[in-house]
Amino acid sequence: MAKKTIISGNTFLFTGKLTEFTREEAEAHVEAEGGKVLSGVSAKLNYLVVGEDAGSKLAKAEVLGTVTILHEKEFLKMMKKTTASKSSTTKAPAKKTEKRVVAKTASKSKLEIKDSQSINEVTIGKQIWMTRNLDVDCFRNGDKIIECKTDEEWKEAGENKIPAWCNYENKTNNGEIYGKLYNWFAVTDPRGLAPEGWNIPTHDDWDTLIANLGGDMLAGSKMKEKGIKNWKKPNEKANNQSKITAMPGGYRYAEDGFNEIGEKVSFWSCSEFNSLFAIERSIMYNNTNVILSYRDKRQGSSVRCVKNIFEPVKSIKIENIEVFQSDIGEFSFYDAKLECSKIGGGWRVPTKDELNLLYQNKEKIGGFTHGFYWSSTNGNPEISFGWGQRFSDGFQNLCSITPKFRNYVRPVRTVIK
Repeated sequence: MAKKTIISGNTFLFTGKLTEFTREEAEAHVEAEGGKVLSGVSAKLNYLVVGEDAGSKLAKAEVLGTVTILHEKEFLKMMKKTTASKSSTTKAPAKKTEKRVVAKTASKSKLEIKDSQSINEVTIGKQIWMTRNLDVDCFRNGDKIIECKTDEEWKEAGENKIPAWCNYENKTNNGEIYGKLYNWFAVTDPRGLAPEGWNIPTHDDWDTLIANLGGDMLAGSKMKEKGIKNWKKPNEKANNQSKITAMPGGYRYAEDGFNEIGEKVSFWSCSEFNSLFAIERSIMYNNTNVILSYRDKRQGSSVRCVKNIFEPVKSIKIENIEVFQSDIGEFSFYDAKLECSKIGGGWRVPTKDELNLLYQNKEKIGGFTHGFYWSSTNGNPEISFGWGQRFSDGFQNLCSITPKFRNYVRPVRTVIK
């Protein structure tokens, strides 16, 4: 069986003029390493490799926001790493054999996802939370996530934005007690880390939970498992009143080693802070707080999943789209997309042009504020701006897409005539 590499189990697409290698050579390398080459940009695509004069596929991937874009030299570096990681005496398996192995693994993984749904849950306000840290080794579609045991493997996965997991100190019993540790690339992979029906919480989801538990100075005590069986003394005022049963699984550094098992739990959100850091919440053994922090996306942290209880909503048809007749809240640019995707049924953030259509029909639709509404259209991703529109006067302009800028969201979906 072929040794797993950072390409194994991931999907690739090549666009533009390649100068370092031919497209056929690149595609053959991906397939030989257990990856898959797609024919177009979709939610199933993990990596888009771009050469010179990349066109519509690059633009579509940027709008989609879930695809990792690699320049030709970055992919060449990835190729060299996978080649170097193999023994010079090991022959690559035939393509047909590799496909059989991948198919067998995927079948087993789907059973593991199904089993994970038996985890107990607790309702807090209008949210439903899992009462255990996530412990799956595959995505929702059955694709395996790479397990990284050595510091070198973990660092390599992070540098190349490859989804990865590990048990604390690579001990299976730690995973059974505390759940697995995942890097942020696994958390946000479009194949879905959370089991069917569940979501990775956003920054706003955590805000809602903490507010329902009395605020960030008190919520930690209400979330921590009671006693000192798993938590280090004194496990300050832990009463688990919420039934969340937070467990101190520690974390893995971005490059080398593990830390603070028994003392701390770090929970990922799927909300980005910037290109290097994402937002997480942590709880410590020696206080009652829930702490907001910004962590390197390469770090390994715990995951706790959530469902939102959506009340029935009214919608109205405007030309070729259907639109909510009420806002769903105030969110940052990326969290707005995540919140709409949670609703299901094809609901999403409107494009720039669709948002203007809503403004033109705001009296007919009803319920709008005079504030700023997000569209799903990026401005210049390099300087972190996205398009939105003021509903006081209809003026469209660019606004920062960083998490602190929260604006109203009104979901829409396409209506087939």
